[in-house]
Formats: sequence, C-alpha cells, structure tokens
Amino acid sequence: MRHFAYCRADGVIQQTVSVGDDTAVAPPDIAGLTCVEIDRPATGYVLQAGVFVPSTPSDADLAAAARAARDRLLDVTDRTQVADTALTAQQVIAWRQLRTALRNLPQQPGFPRSITWPTTPDGADTTPPALVAPLGPAPVVIPPQPVVAPTPPAPLPPPPGPLP
Repeated sequence: MRHFAYCRADGVIQQTVSVGDDTAVAPPDIAGLTCVEIDRPATGYVLQAGVFVPSTPSDADLAAAARAARDRLLDVTDRTQVADTALTAQQVIAWRQLRTALRNLPQQPGFPRSITWPTTPDGADTTPPALVAPLGPAPVVIPPQPVVAPTPPAPLPPPPGPLP
C-alpha cells in the first residue's frame, strides 16, 4: 500500500489517500493541491523543505476545538438546571456556577492556547483529554454488520368452513 498527501502551496496537508499496493501509481494533483508520497497516512503535518513536520494548530482551530469541548460539557450539564431536578437548591447553584465558568472560558487571558478548565461541584476535572490531536483525527472504522433477513410473517389461519 502506498500513501499520498494532498498539500496546499504552504505545505499543509488537506487530505491523505492510500492506494492499492506498492506498484500503485500516484494519484494526480488536484486544483490548488500537490500530491506527494508519504510514509504513512497522517494529517496534522506540514511539508517543510521536503520533510513532514507536525503542524502547529492555529488559534482559530484551537478556539473552535475548545468551544466544541465546552459546548459538550454544557450539553451534559443541562440536566442540572431543569425544574424537576433531584438536586438541592445549593447543588443547582453550584452547577450553574460551573456552567457560567464554562461559558466564560473564551474571556480567559491566553485563550485558546492556555485554558484553565473548571472542576465540577463534585470535584471532577473538566479538562478535555486532547483538544487537537497532533496527528489529526483517528480514522473511524465501522465494522461490517451482518445482513439479517427479516422474519416472514406467520401464515394466516385457514378460512372457516362454509357459512350456514
């Protein structure tokens, strides 16, 4: 298998492609992107002087990743603010304060390169494991699902005898 990367003029990899076997021909360049062979499929790298080096995510990329992680945490904690919650009034206030701290993350000095993530009222750390992976997102492999034929309906009972 041969691996290729489509790179912009500034060297940033836009897409990777793996083709055939070792005798496969390189895919053609496409509009504005140059195709180069790489050792393994990867994103999150740039081509500098003929060598792929890890790219530094932009502030916009880091901010988008931080906001997405923050939004997931807000979604998860929505249930703490509903009227019929089993939490005490004091617990609801504590969770509301956490949600306010999450909403205020972008106002922190140093955002998005330096973020102090709040802890939950029960002491759990909310810091996401990784906002931007150095090699880009891991490929998602969906295993094939077996095809199951639908169960045929049960046969209808025979019609009753002749009517009187």
